[in-house]
Amino acid sequence: MTKINVYKKIFEVQQECNAVAKGKKGGLKYEPLAHESVTGVVREALKEQKLIIIPQVQSNEQAGNQTRCTMSAEIVDIETGESVEVGGFIGYGNDSTDKGPGAAMSYAYKYLLLKVFMLPIAKSDDSELGKNQRIETQDKLQAPKTITTEQASEIKNLIKESNQDVEKLLGWANNAPSVDEMPAEFYDKVVQTLKERVAK
Repeated sequence: MTKINVYKKIFEVQQECNAVAKGKKGGLKYEPLAHESVTGVVREALKEQKLIIIPQVQSNEQAGNQTRCTMSAEIVDIETGESVEVGGFIGYGNDSTDKGPGAAMSYAYKYLLLKVFMLPIAKSDDSELGKNQRIETQDKLQAPKTITTEQASEIKNLIKESNQDVEKLLGWANNAPSVDEMPAEFYDKVVQTLKERVAK
């Protein structure tokens, strides 16, 4: 018996999930946004196709009360061992307690499932999240705000004074392509670190 490949199986899961989500089989209503609803739609279809999903956290960053998580996943065909990786999907959790990271991971994974298996969703904002969490995919993200020209000049001068390796410094700033393109959120941290090196 010829076995279908993992991409064919993912396609079959997409068809099954789409039908259930739209209620054609007495299932869920049109927008399955709740985490349990999304996983519930996907679980049975994956089981039927003998696929498993292994989620992987690519990065988890904390800035004040906000946690940003980037999630990918490996979809594995347990019959053949064939697999495919998908990602990355970003979730944000705003919480002053320890719930922020969990919320960010949960919503990043949920949106991964929504997009990979093409579950119907009317808009990118998840209405059940209120103002505290939001979910986005990398292709939907706006370009991050970068540092100003003056800030870039300051950092370049500090690099010279401290003999800091530029590549290493850019690594601190989430692997920014250049000093001029450094995300603004890393400015304070980078300047503080460079000034400490200069003072030594």
